[in-house]
Amino acid sequence: MDIDTTITAGSVAAGLGGAGDPNALDTGEYALNRLLGVQPIYALASGLPIITYFTAAKTENITSISYATADVAAGARTLVKVGVYAISSGTWQRVAVSGNNTAHLTATDTVYTAALTSAWAKTKGTRYAVVLLTTGTGAAPKLVGHQAPRPEMGATVGFQRSPSLSGNLNGQLGTASDLPTAFSASGVDTEFRIVQFLMNPA
Repeated sequence: MDIDTTITAGSVAAGLGGAGDPNALDTGEYALNRLLGVQPIYALASGLPIITYFTAAKTENITSISYATADVAAGARTLVKVGVYAISSGTWQRVAVSGNNTAHLTATDTVYTAALTSAWAKTKGTRYAVVLLTTGTGAAPKLVGHQAPRPEMGATVGFQRSPSLSGNLNGQLGTASDLPTAFSASGVDTEFRIVQFLMNPA
């Protein structure tokens, strides 16, 4: 018997977050499969924007984005901000951003929800990048998500395979004091951690 093992963007979206996923949410959408994005990841250094890429499985107006700490909370924060980017003419342009939530990430095992400054029209089939940036002093927080077994494996286990970034699962930008309005492939470094994000509709 021949079995068709072809994987397309549509079938991945349907299987991980759409109608083909028995664990899919009725409303809202996770960036990672809910069965995978549930482990504590290595602590996030201050000033290092970390990227999670995902393809939207449904069309919704999103007004906030949630993320969670694991067993290590952050020290005093000066910036905690999340942004969403979509590809345009070869560059990832920011399409949504939260305010600065300095009270976030400061407790262990806690879900935080960041309101967007304006609603984001998430569109089924579109590839997005969600970027989290935190700055501050003291302990670096651990978040909930997924990661390679060792840091040096981030570029070898399939997380980064596409120079255009369209097929990558994650990445990181250079040190920053705020989220950029745009970024390109040349500005993204390999990364072994993937943060779990929940996109919440109005």
